[in-house]
Amino acid sequence: MALMGGWSLDMPAGQDADAPAWSGQASALRSASGAHVLAVVGQATLLPCGSGINTQAAVEEVERRGVQATLDALDGGFVLMHWDGRRRLLTLARDPAGQRSLYYGWVGDRFVFATTLGALRALPDFQPIVDGGALALYLRHGYVPAPHCIYRDVFKLDAGHALTLSGAAMRRGPRIHLPGIEQRPWWCARDEHARALRRRRACRVEVALDTLDGHVQRAVAASVGSLGGNRTGAFLSGGTDSSLISAVLQSQSALPVHTLGVGFEHPGHDERVWMEAVARHLGVDHETRLFPEDDVMGQVMRIPDAWHEPFADTSQIPTLFASDALGALCRGALTGDGGDELFFGHGAYRRALRNAGLCQWVPSPLRRRLARRDADDPERWREGGLRALIGEGSGTGVAHHYLMRVSRWRAPCRLVPGVIEPRTVYRDGALGLPGAEPADLVQHLDFQMELGNGILAKVEHAGRLAGLSVLSPLLDRQLVSFAWQLPTALKLQGGEQKWILKRLLCRYLPESLVIRPKRGFGPPIADWLRGPLRTWAGALLSPVRLQACGLADPAIIGCMWRRFVAGERRWHPHLWTVLMYVQWFEHNRCLPPERD
Repeated sequence: MALMGGWSLDMPAGQDADAPAWSGQASALRSASGAHVLAVVGQATLLPCGSGINTQAAVEEVERRGVQATLDALDGGFVLMHWDGRRRLLTLARDPAGQRSLYYGWVGDRFVFATTLGALRALPDFQPIVDGGALALYLRHGYVPAPHCIYRDVFKLDAGHALTLSGAAMRRGPRIHLPGIEQRPWWCARDEHARALRRRRACRVEVALDTLDGHVQRAVAASVGSLGGNRTGAFLSGGTDSSLISAVLQSQSALPVHTLGVGFEHPGHDERVWMEAVARHLGVDHETRLFPEDDVMGQVMRIPDAWHEPFADTSQIPTLFASDALGALCRGALTGDGGDELFFGHGAYRRALRNAGLCQWVPSPLRRRLARRDADDPERWREGGLRALIGEGSGTGVAHHYLMRVSRWRAPCRLVPGVIEPRTVYRDGALGLPGAEPADLVQHLDFQMELGNGILAKVEHAGRLAGLSVLSPLLDRQLVSFAWQLPTALKLQGGEQKWILKRLLCRYLPESLVIRPKRGFGPPIADWLRGPLRTWAGALLSPVRLQACGLADPAIIGCMWRRFVAGERRWHPHLWTVLMYVQWFEHNRCLPPERD
């Protein structure tokens, strides 16, 4: 078989593990001794120098140092495959932040893996059965978090993790595979964050700024080198993160670099004035594209071609449009992704910390009573007021309150009865981060969940469809460690979030272009759903189509849709999540979850 952008290892049940059958379009190289076969896809760099490393150099490193030591020296956005011919072991690994994706699983009696889920989906024996637990996770988050995958018997490799399997393990199949245990971190975000916190010390602002500037300069240079040099551009929205990356990129180039931004006709979502002012000051070769609102439907129809799992970040629409435009100018692009998660940039962080602080004073008997009331209709918190207070007061801890901020459906199993929603780091992990302040915890949660599974998946897959390789320099491993080491007071000061990042940007731009309200990259989706997308959305949300794709209570969704059309703006996150699932399900001709 040939898997686009990836590899496969056929391991039929009766086949000896000594003779694996390799196939794929990515070039795999054998070491000089013949004991190792290796392939690297994406843009890997070698620490500490930041120089690019290709498959030839990587296989030499593995021959000399072993797989783990080689991984320890890698950074960037990449996936790696290694076959150890002596020990008969297959190792799959993914970059620390999750800038590139890797899927694996069992199709019939074969173990297969690829960098795109569509490559697995195209195999003749593939059964497109939706996994019920993964669907519940999707309805909550708007994406399917690793190690889960929307298809039964298929899994995603988690960021910073490696999976090592013997031939016997591959032949055993998916039923006894435990991805949460068998995938092991080769770069553990929790350990790295804890190590950085132990090094945290008070420091002078100018020293911190100089160090941060050096890290960003080095990370941008490494990213440009791994992407192929002078044909690298940047997305420029005019916000802090994209402006900083564009500024540093231009400072390292003798010629104007390509930057691109997207504007909207809707004034509440339009950033053209800011991005163009930033571009003029930096001297970049900037192009602003006005999103064609008469082509919203056309862009929405492309979504299943880009994301092979259901994906419900509404900024995916302008991201597709922007990737097409920048892909016509460049082979590689830089983004500012990671700035919010590392430097306390999201407004939801402050709200989660505030609510967690207030709710710690709610007596336990009252909290249990509120939880019972909230369970009657947990989605009504969107109405605000008393309902929102009941939802917030029913839980404790910053992890709970941040999960409330980022959840679309707070009780997704009501739509997928008979399944148990799998646990995630929100309920398992970040509370074990030694020495962390609440602000550290909420950023850690976002780094492990929303960043790699949501934001980076958005830009990776939109870029792939446009033939554009996208990297985020702020996710450089050394920069990440330094950001975690910084005191919270340098990230949140005087009510200003990302304070130190904005101070750094003031070295490149006038303060008047830096200190301003955050707006983000979200389109006017509520207006579009009531306007050009209304007929399409209403048809997808019909009870017959909802039930056909395995959603059990179409009356809840229908009620939300009618209230939304009547003018209640708050329901569009719920509705968009369902719409993206139904569209994806029908486009891929899937089968609904099997019920016990």
